[in-house]
Amino acid sequence: MSHHAQYEGVSRRITTERKKYVFRKDDDMWHGYLDEYPDYMTQGKTLEELKENLIDIFNELNSGIIL
Repeated sequence: MSHHAQYEGVSRRITTERKKYVFRKDDDMWHGYLDEYPDYMTQGKTLEELKENLIDIFNELNSGIIL
């Protein structure tokens, strides 16, 4: 039986801003999304990897490439 807990956090600086994100640990993976982009969920084996993936999502969404 897995324990599900959901947390809110503030990621490292993305450009010059701080962004809020929601994350949870589910078995052996961390899952999360940025507050302002809840449809773009990502995951990581560690919390640090999850944060890096969230930064990548933010940068891609704000690059002008993804419409």
